[in-house]
Amino acid sequence: MEAIERIIQQIEKESHAKMEAYKQERLSEMQDEFEREKRKEEKNITEQIHKNLNKINRDTKLMLERQRIQRRQKVLTKKQDLLDELFEALTERMNQWGQKEFQEFMEGILPKIPISGEAEIILGEYSKGLITSDWLGQFRSLDRVYTLSVDEQVDRQGGFVVRQGKIEYNFLFSSLVEELKEKEGFYVSQQLFQQGD
Repeated sequence: MEAIERIIQQIEKESHAKMEAYKQERLSEMQDEFEREKRKEEKNITEQIHKNLNKINRDTKLMLERQRIQRRQKVLTKKQDLLDELFEALTERMNQWGQKEFQEFMEGILPKIPISGEAEIILGEYSKGLITSDWLGQFRSLDRVYTLSVDEQVDRQGGFVVRQGKIEYNFLFSSLVEELKEKEGFYVSQQLFQQGD
């Protein structure tokens, strides 16, 4: 019986050792699996953090670029407003010309207009009274005659219009300044705002 007990003890001991080995093996496998899952999860978290940081960086760059564009647009708008004010001031200054300046202006233009025959001069409201029919007589030649319209004027304008039939030559100050603005606005802008944006 002692032999049987020893065999049972031996079997229990071996069984216990196998059980312990199995238990350690399973525990080791579980720990390895846990570590693998933990590393996988940490990698996922790290990747997600990098993705989020990249998105934040992109969004921040886009926001800063939008702000830069908005600032630049405000500066450009302000510059355009200043240019508009400059050209409006030029028109206003021309509208306030006295007789001498206005007559010098017309003297520079009337001989160059490509017309023959009779043409009518229609003054802008702000230029009324600055010339007379007698003064216009100096531009009379064999092939051209200018007459001053006394019944007609261009309201809220300075300068004049030369009309011959259906053809009109517009020398109203607002039109001349607008044409100057279209042709020379970029150059004027460069000269005024040389520092850049």
